[in-house]
Amino acid sequence: MAHLGKERDEDGLPFHELIDASRVTLTLSPSEVRQIVDRLRELGRRHALGPTAVIVGDDVSYGMLRMLETLVEDVCDVRPFRNRTEAEEWLDEVVPRRPAKEG
Repeated sequence: MAHLGKERDEDGLPFHELIDASRVTLTLSPSEVRQIVDRLRELGRRHALGPTAVIVGDDVSYGMLRMLETLVEDVCDVRPFRNRTEAEEWLDEVVPRRPAKEG
């Protein structure tokens, strides 16, 4: 949440992002996942959100990120990868989304 706030404050939301989380196991509670989803939806209504590739090193983290990807697929692009090359290739191809129109 702090990371998203900092990106918003620094006008970094539309940029492509590569996160290397290959040395950690992501453990998010259902409540934390819901908070992230809600925050991304809120930000996506006002800002273009650039794609985020996350390099993971284990099955648990991959599964968590796939779940998050599915929950926010109508708002932004977040995708897990097993290696940097595939993540970078995807980031080169994907186009940042425009903010959703309110109304």
